[in-house]
Amino acid sequence: MLLKIRGPNVSINQYDMSVPLAFQTAVDWLEEGRAASVLVGGVDCFSKGLCDATRCTPNRNDGNTGRRPVPVGEGSAFFVLTPSGAKESQYPFIRDVRIGRNLQDIAPPSGVLFLHDGSGEEAALLGPAVCQAVFSRVYGAFPSSMAMDLAMAALLLKKDPCRNKLLPHFDFGSDIVKNPRICCLKKGVAGDLGLIEIRHPNAQP
Repeated sequence: MLLKIRGPNVSINQYDMSVPLAFQTAVDWLEEGRAASVLVGGVDCFSKGLCDATRCTPNRNDGNTGRRPVPVGEGSAFFVLTPSGAKESQYPFIRDVRIGRNLQDIAPPSGVLFLHDGSGEEAALLGPAVCQAVFSRVYGAFPSSMAMDLAMAALLLKKDPCRNKLLPHFDFGSDIVKNPRICCLKKGVAGDLGLIEIRHPNAQP
């Protein structure tokens, strides 16, 4: 109402799977021609109940050492999606959104960087041979943190002179950001898997 958006809108509340389902809905709307552009995002406020509950979860680790707990966080990230072929070609684009229960069915070929929040079983699911990164030490872990992973992926793929100032603690000259494709992975508490593949604007669709 504040933005005076008069097109279709929906709020999706499916805990860990909210973000991949929201992006799937947005992509469907664009492909169906229901909207010329879609504003989609993920929002979570800090919850003491969630914080207390996660203290009892044995697999909360940073995905690397298996020792340091990932703090419960909060945050929001929003994205404007337009149909393929739009003028905003300097920005990374969503290549695909996949939801399933088996990684082999939804994951792309090897050689893709995976981002996840390190709070669940993603690291064990991918295995040590798969290139993966965890940024949850920046924003914490929460149900819709996949939106923050997507924002991080877009920042890594976009050639932005402000990038190093925004994220001074990461080495952007390393091989981890040279791949034109990044996948954000989320494992839900019910075993569902959500994967969103984002590509560099110069990469082939």
